[in-house]
Amino acid sequence: MTTVHGKRLRLGKLGELQVAINLLEKDWDVYFPFIDDGGGIDLIAIKNNIIWTLQVKNQLYIHKNRGRTSKEFRYGGTPADFLVFPMVIDDTLHIIYYPHFGKSKDSKDGSTIAISFSEPKNKQIIGINWWEDFLHLPEER
Repeated sequence: MTTVHGKRLRLGKLGELQVAINLLEKDWDVYFPFIDDGGGIDLIAIKNNIIWTLQVKNQLYIHKNRGRTSKEFRYGGTPADFLVFPMVIDDTLHIIYYPHFGKSKDSKDGSTIAISFSEPKNKQIIGINWWEDFLHLPEER
């Protein structure tokens, strides 16, 4: 019998594998830390001497037609360069690479990031994190 904790671990590993496949398809080398000690790094991506550390936050499916215009992701302190969110939007998997650069590594409470997938009802669009803007890891620093 799988516990709630076990289901969460499986969902997390599924997200990490989805991100690894996405990066491998884009010719990145992908490495998994040998020990997952909760240190905030799930994957390491390397391409052309560029090295990025990644924290993957897996979420369930997101449907634009349900009246929501964005999805909020909570995360704890992490030294990772990028927070990565596998998102299924309108039945298509997208991997969101949000630049973080360890901003929350000393935070105990973490923070929240909102990723938008359609225009908000109040029509405010300044300062919005559009999902289409975060589909690739930068290949240079």
